Amino acid sequence: MYIKRLLFPLVIAAVAATSSFAQTGIFTNGTLSSDLSFKDELASTSMTLAYDGSHYWSSSGGSASGERLAQYSSAGALVAKFASGLDFRSVFTQGANLYARQFNDATIYQQAAAGTFAPLVTLTDLTEQQVGVVLNGAGNEYIALVEGNVYRWSLAGSPLGSVALVGFGTQPGENEYPQNRGISASGSYWFTYSQGVVSAWDASGQRVGQTSLAGAGTSFDSHFSFSFANGRFWVVDQAGAAWRGYPLVVLAISPASLPAGKIGVAYSSTMTAGGGTAPYTWSASGLPAGLSIGAETGVISGVPSEATTAQVTISVVDSANRDKSTNITLVIDPLDLTVNPSLPNGQVGKTYTASIGVSGGVAPYHLVLDGELPEGLSLDLTTGAITGTPTKTQISTFSVTVSDSTAISLASATKAAVNSVTQSYTITISAQAAPAPVPTLGAWGLVCLSLLLGVVGRGRSSKRTA
Repeated sequence: MYIKRLLFPLVIAAVAATSSFAQTGIFTNGTLSSDLSFKDELASTSMTLAYDGSHYWSSSGGSASGERLAQYSSAGALVAKFASGLDFRSVFTQGANLYARQFNDATIYQQAAAGTFAPLVTLTDLTEQQVGVVLNGAGNEYIALVEGNVYRWSLAGSPLGSVALVGFGTQPGENEYPQNRGISASGSYWFTYSQGVVSAWDASGQRVGQTSLAGAGTSFDSHFSFSFANGRFWVVDQAGAAWRGYPLVVLAISPASLPAGKIGVAYSSTMTAGGGTAPYTWSASGLPAGLSIGAETGVISGVPSEATTAQVTISVVDSANRDKSTNITLVIDPLDLTVNPSLPNGQVGKTYTASIGVSGGVAPYHLVLDGELPEGLSLDLTTGAITGTPTKTQISTFSVTVSDSTAISLASATKAAVNSVTQSYTITISAQAAPAPVPTLGAWGLVCLSLLLGVVGRGRSSKRTA
């Protein structure tokens, strides 16, 4: 089974304890105070709280009968209570829509009218009875916690795997029931709660921060009720008592991804921080050669000098010495692969030399010939040189495909074809030029030549007689 089935009674003695921790991590303070509270209007076991943009909604469990859902104004005043027929384990929202999961039911319900719910989707293999299901911070997955493992489903209800929370259970009461059956989320973080302390976890299951909630409840109801809604982390003191909301602001880095760059082309992209106290100090490791990050500005800039897919760690520290790091992939593409568009013509019997000139990409290159070169010529598939002596007149049309050594993983999505280009060529071989003709004498030329020779002959005879 996807989640092992466990049965627990709904009445367990509350554990009163205090918790200590070493760091605040991503949180803006080591101890947070409540800035909004209002009375829980449901008398049974408190479950979670949600906010739909204009109203809060609280839920309770223990039975499907009676009033199990309450609606409040944004200030916490009671609007109405409903007998919805669900034994709630969680309520949560996306925009104005309210959703719910009930005891021992793999169905996610959506509120169709105030207090009335209809089935929306079934989470495959969800069999753990008591777990509260919510949406992740991005609103694109359902998540649930069981004993330190975060289980994930698509919005269509298909399992997406699980993530083990590293070190879960090392804090007081953390892996006890019911706190090990609840989870909340905001942004890229998951939150758990035990004995007055909130822990934040990243998507890899690492604990990235803790903060104490001043005066927060530690009862059985408290550990079932913890929720994130309207920018606050909510905990009920106990059923029928006070809901307390704590502004849960965390130090965050954006954007989550970086645009691809290109060798030899100036690059610039700005990282920003939120949730902390300015000024911020930035650092980075693993940046591609030629790039650096401005310590005060968070601007990644420079001229990349090599094609790569770099795993970059971006870190920021705020003025209160709170720190946050994130890992981002940065792709540097090679220059576009290009070849010369034409080749010179040749002549029969005359040595021919030309080349498929290649630029860009990443050497070495590999060439593939499609078609026939003129007779007497050959193509070097490594260097691109075309050499030889043409043997007959002809017009030859062919194509050459050039591929470079760029691995697909080195090219960004927009440059998936950067490592291959095909070019068509035509070479015309003409006949060998005829030798220049020897001049000939016409009839008048012969007469003139004869007269000239006669004159020369008489001259020589006169000299000998004398």
